[in-house]
Amino acid sequence: MNSFLLLLLLLTPFLAICKRIAVIGGGISGTFVSKYLAEYDKDCALQQITIFDPLPLGEQTTEISSPEWQGSRVASVRLMDNSVVEIGASVFYSGFHLIMAMIEGDSSLEVGTAFNTGSTKTLHPDLRSGMGIYNGYGDWPFLTSNFPKWYSLLLMAWRYNIDLYRVFSATAKVEYAFKIVNDLLLSEHETTFFENAAEMWDAVGLLKPAHYSFDDFLDALSVCRSKDSLSWWRQILPYQGCIREDLLAAVTLCNYNQAPSSVNGLVGLGSFVAAKVPLLSVMGGNHRLMASAYRQAREIKEKLCDNADAIQHVKQRVSTVVSADKSVMLFSQGVSLGEFEIVILAAPLHMARVEFLVQSDKDAAVLHQMPFSIFDAEDHDPYQDGEAPVMSAPLPDYATRPFTQVVTTLVSRAVLNATYFKLKTTNLPRSIYMTEYAKRIEHNITAISQITPTGSYKVFSSSELDKSVLTTLFGEGCTVEIVKVWGGPHGGATADYQGAGKTLNYQLYGDQLYYSNSIETAMACMELSAIGAKSVAKLVAKNW
Repeated sequence: MNSFLLLLLLLTPFLAICKRIAVIGGGISGTFVSKYLAEYDKDCALQQITIFDPLPLGEQTTEISSPEWQGSRVASVRLMDNSVVEIGASVFYSGFHLIMAMIEGDSSLEVGTAFNTGSTKTLHPDLRSGMGIYNGYGDWPFLTSNFPKWYSLLLMAWRYNIDLYRVFSATAKVEYAFKIVNDLLLSEHETTFFENAAEMWDAVGLLKPAHYSFDDFLDALSVCRSKDSLSWWRQILPYQGCIREDLLAAVTLCNYNQAPSSVNGLVGLGSFVAAKVPLLSVMGGNHRLMASAYRQAREIKEKLCDNADAIQHVKQRVSTVVSADKSVMLFSQGVSLGEFEIVILAAPLHMARVEFLVQSDKDAAVLHQMPFSIFDAEDHDPYQDGEAPVMSAPLPDYATRPFTQVVTTLVSRAVLNATYFKLKTTNLPRSIYMTEYAKRIEHNITAISQITPTGSYKVFSSSELDKSVLTTLFGEGCTVEIVKVWGGPHGGATADYQGAGKTLNYQLYGDQLYYSNSIETAMACMELSAIGAKSVAKLVAKNW
């Protein structure tokens, strides 16, 4: 007995520093944060990292629509002709530093041209070329089909003139700022442990574009609001257009299903990057990033601590999180999933559908709602009558607002109706983007892209498309292969920004609960999910 007590006393300090971490969500944020935590755990202080997600990590999507669990928004499918097509986040570029670093850490991953279908790194030579912006009136304000790239750029420069220069310059500053963000995240200086995204934006000079609407930001740049507001000298030149109502509206609608007035400046400028840089995707599907991050996390844990199995994936949906004195208990519909010292929410709050509770310090059977809303410590007392803290105020609207809905429809054996778009077949571009007016009258469609030369197309829209609409666009013989609804009460594609980009703190409840996806209410893309994951991993490592 005395020997046992002595052994227990000797082990107590070690047991105290060994942390168990639960990660809720197995998308980019959840798998990347696991890898980053493994890298920071050089002293093997982490006993366990468990990713909870009811779906396999980084596998091709098989269950296309589920009202209960949408799954990762980085998702790929294989069509009947064996083509691999992205139905979620489709592209990235070389300025996505954390995404590129993850790819470079896995020799099995290869980067190809965006929209490749998995067989070759480049696009099929028989695909149509160029892009076009359709205005819904039967006109094409901007059309580059069959033009070489240099001529397309020259045409863009002429049409949008000084406004293009203004937007290009602002975008270049954003690209440089994200390079600085990456440097800060790699640093261990005390000023680089950001409590929220706003601190990071402020550090790199992006706070204003993140907190103002894209429209207001463009006004500050003196960019025209409409063709009627062009400078007098541009109105006498031929083929002049307003970049805001043409190109910028088209890219924000395609990428975020929101107009420039609805997104913030950071989102708008980020969308425009796609118009000026070579775009990329992972060969075989971007979904492979999650599987790779999970695999790399286990390899790092094996190398540093000889324990790859310390990182696990459990195919369960967490429904309840209960904070006790020294640990956090997780449940799935009343069934215990274990106790952990730290929980990382790696999914948007409304999608996760997790109830967060805290035990009363008087009676463990009494549970209160977890007080992770923001309050001013000088003005509000989070404790009442010695009880555990209760909510001092509801979460702000931006933190729980439903995300926008986007529907991805994939059709095969299709022939795009050139006459419908007032074009000759030979003049059809590979990608068609809609202006705000065109979206309203064209069944809420925001983009149509040719995927293969054999008749496969991808359509983005705000709502599901009737068969009659698809028949009109693609002919009687078209086959609908996939319809994926990113939306509903428990889903969505991107945050409904409503012209701003406010975010919650990464730490929602002391050192027990972190929220890596809080950054999405400022901007959403694969790199931002990785940035949120890296920021949270740094805070967790600092605090453990």
